[in-house]
Amino acid sequence: MLAFNNLETPMEEPAWRLLIEHLPQHLRSRFVYAPKKVTVRGLGVLKPEQQLSNLIDWLGAMQTGLLAG
Repeated sequence: MLAFNNLETPMEEPAWRLLIEHLPQHLRSRFVYAPKKVTVRGLGVLKPEQQLSNLIDWLGAMQTGLLAG
């Protein structure tokens, strides 16, 4: 069973702020940044396939925003 709760990351907060700008406002509260860790809230209630699908969509939105900006 897949279970995504935390994403470990070496990024600093300014980089994180740049990424989160490209998410829709209603999704921003799901992501909680702490030094070297991003917690994605609310995924545990979803089926594993939906967890993965949501993460792919959300991270893709961040990537698209960075490439466009």
